[in-house]
Amino acid sequence: MSPGVGAVRAATDSLTTTVVVVVVPVPVASVRLTPATASVTVGASQPLTATPLDASGAALAGRPVVWTSQTPAVASVSSAGVVTGVAPGSAVITATVEGRTASATV
Repeated sequence: MSPGVGAVRAATDSLTTTVVVVVVPVPVASVRLTPATASVTVGASQPLTATPLDASGAALAGRPVVWTSQTPAVASVSSAGVVTGVAPGSAVITATVEGRTASATV
């Protein structure tokens, strides 16, 4: 089943009833970020991958990821999770999916 709204109607003799059913997506329980640590030189790039997981650890597809760098003067991150070295140092890159986060040190 995919998320959405539907109606179920049941009828018998002269009685009819309709029930609205709302199917919601499985919530994100955690986010796995790989690699957890990475090294890049100034001007070089390294892709990171964020995988949203449900409560049983199964991957959830189609969830938007918001990427941030705590120190963008050291390492920037694109909306696709590609980290680029800007200056020597270390930075924490965070991926957020539906309020759940994971971080990697670059």
